[in-house]
Amino acid sequence: ALTRLVQRHPQLRTAFWGGSAGPVQEERELAVRLQFDDLSNLPEARREWALDHLWQIDRAAQFALGRPPLFAVRLIRTTPEEHLLQITAHHIIADAWSTWVLADELVKLHTDPQASLPEVPITMRTLVAREARHEDRWWRENLEGYEPPAHDRSTGKVDETLRFSAPAFAALVAHATASGSTPFGVVLAALFDALAEVLNRDDLLVTTAISGRSGPDSTLVGALAQALPIRVRDSHDAGAVHAALAEAAAHSDADPTSIFSALGTSGLAEIGRFFLTWLQPLAPPGSDALNWSAGRYAFATEASGTEVMVSATVHHGLTLRVYG
Repeated sequence: ALTRLVQRHPQLRTAFWGGSAGPVQEERELAVRLQFDDLSNLPEARREWALDHLWQIDRAAQFALGRPPLFAVRLIRTTPEEHLLQITAHHIIADAWSTWVLADELVKLHTDPQASLPEVPITMRTLVAREARHEDRWWRENLEGYEPPAHDRSTGKVDETLRFSAPAFAALVAHATASGSTPFGVVLAALFDALAEVLNRDDLLVTTAISGRSGPDSTLVGALAQALPIRVRDSHDAGAVHAALAEAAAHSDADPTSIFSALGTSGLAEIGRFFLTWLQPLAPPGSDALNWSAGRYAFATEASGTEVMVSATVHHGLTLRVYG
């Protein structure tokens, strides 16, 4: 199943390096090994420790861009009936959306080795080549005068998880609809409000990511997600935040340099400083083979300089993981 997956998605077997004429990508043939760990015989406390240990090992994985594969797959048996699938990938070949695609297809191919999957209609290389990016002066106007808050390194690391049941999430959806927003907009507004209180300022910049996919591109594996910074100056209520989000999204097809340069020399660092990801598989597997709500996602916040990362996963309710 894993071999078919690698054959199906060229990004999984691509090497990257800097050539004399610029960056080079080369697709290669390769075999990928599945790492398997059996923890089913361990006592529960010891098993939880081992799971966290394996998680930390994979989080610290290093990949050499010129030597694919730039991802690893680990399958962990936790009980005779349950397994945990852990995918680690360099961001140059995959984003969060890609993990849903890979996990879904891997389970389908494992369940039925002869399964016929829909053809991937376009390659990453073709998609990038056809994209028409342009400079957008709106970003310069929107981000002009933004003064980043001072960095505070005095606090330690945080990693907390909040889970909302399906009925609680349904209530959140109803509240969002009544306020002319969306569940994402409400959570984003709550993050703005919390940051405003902690940092004691109203002018804030929080970045989210959009999938960079539409229609037939939904099965494409690659780093298509686009960073979308949202600036809110005064009111942090759901309506105001939703309006700011909608306006930024309307300019999301701009060349990324339009955004980075608008923030000056600190642009790249500031865009990744406060981040909210919204992970909501649009077409989760038809069976309960994959329990997305029990899943855990982590991004390398140390590498990006992210101080606060909020990862929201919607599946049978809402899970919010706050770390940084």
